Amino acid sequence: YEGSPIEAEARAALARQLRIPEKAILVETRAQTTTEETANIAAQLRQRGAKRILLVTGSFHLARAAPRFQKEGLTVYPVAADDIPLDTDGPERRLELMWVSLREALARWVYRAGE
Repeated sequence: YEGSPIEAEARAALARQLRIPEKAILVETRAQTTTEETANIAAQLRQRGAKRILLVTGSFHLARAAPRFQKEGLTVYPVAADDIPLDTDGPERRLELMWVSLREALARWVYRAGE
């Protein structure tokens, strides 16, 4: 599922296939939320002396994740890599798109309410 350790490893494997240097790849498998993930990754980046991040995630999630990294003091270069369903011909696909949209809108509201 999204955000799982398996997903993190799969994305790291893709980065390696794209010839991203190993030292530039961070894999976070302990976090359960975006807030935890950004805090953990930001701590690793600070240990490396990094001040900026190329944030690659889905466009819906980008709106929630980028401010988390900025709050951690990092300059964020956002890149949307969408995996949202663009084929909305059937009712199941439209429901899936609605669910993704609703989940991210609710998550952004919760994050803003907590600030």
